[in-house]
Amino acid sequence: QAILFYVLVLAADAAFLLGSQARGTPAAPRLIRDRFDTKNFIIIPEIKLVFCHIEKCAGTQFQKLFKHITDELRGPRKIRPEYANSPRALNLSAAKVEAMVRDPTWHKAVFYREPIERFMSALASKCGVNLGGGGRRDNDGKRHCNEAFGTPHATLQHAIAVLRRSSSIPNRHWRHQAGYCGGLDRTATYYNTTELLSRSTAQARVVNMLQKLPNLNSSFMRSSVLPMVKRTFPAHDASGAAVDDDRHHSHADAMAARVFSSWRGSQMLTDIVRHYLVDYICLGIRLPFWARRRLDISEINPDARSWLLSGDRRGAGRIINC
Repeated sequence: QAILFYVLVLAADAAFLLGSQARGTPAAPRLIRDRFDTKNFIIIPEIKLVFCHIEKCAGTQFQKLFKHITDELRGPRKIRPEYANSPRALNLSAAKVEAMVRDPTWHKAVFYREPIERFMSALASKCGVNLGGGGRRDNDGKRHCNEAFGTPHATLQHAIAVLRRSSSIPNRHWRHQAGYCGGLDRTATYYNTTELLSRSTAQARVVNMLQKLPNLNSSFMRSSVLPMVKRTFPAHDASGAAVDDDRHHSHADAMAARVFSSWRGSQMLTDIVRHYLVDYICLGIRLPFWARRRLDISEINPDARSWLLSGDRRGAGRIINC
């Protein structure tokens, strides 16, 4: 397995170098420019998987799942899941990661999240905002909340005020999803799996992604991988509640719908949507039905309204180039 690992890495690197040096062919624009761009990739050479991990999109679950897979393939390692399959741990340069992204024989996958739900989830887990959604504050929450909003105890109103006057938030948990992994707004066409993450469909969509990997042995998939998927992405009952819940979950989807539907919160909701417009347009995310009813549509750029309300992208392309 170790020999196969290094052969795959070297082959990807060679393909990139040969392609960029082809006679008469201008060098392609760099997709992955530096170590910062590689930070959120998860790489598993044995099954030729390149995974873009977006913060607050079930990262803990995906990291546990992928560490389980590679521990089974390479043997157990004493390393935290979030570092186990990072480019840095695998000694992969930005050029090598880019070669894997461009290589059609590698499967590229990303799961993203509805932006309102992701914003609320980060507030709950990092700032301790509790609006009836349950969950608990993470141990590193105060540090991230302070970095993003200038206080470790940001309220919903304070966070949205910062959002309103900022083009971007200086913390990865509130960063635009389209900016991850070198810029998904530029690289999404290379991806084989691009899925909207939701609690009700997560397990099925993760299984579907794994079944597309030709190098993942079917017997290994049945005996070891599928049981781990069921533990990390538990099934949900008819009400949407997890059968085997996890206190790390903030239940932000239900929390967001409840907060902005019951409060006079249309302006706050509009501020969130306007800030994350690039994610809605570049990742093809539709606004939830409940949010369409509460949104102050007069505050949204006219060219973006058609996409948010009806799924018509023609106007959106005039304001955001994805």
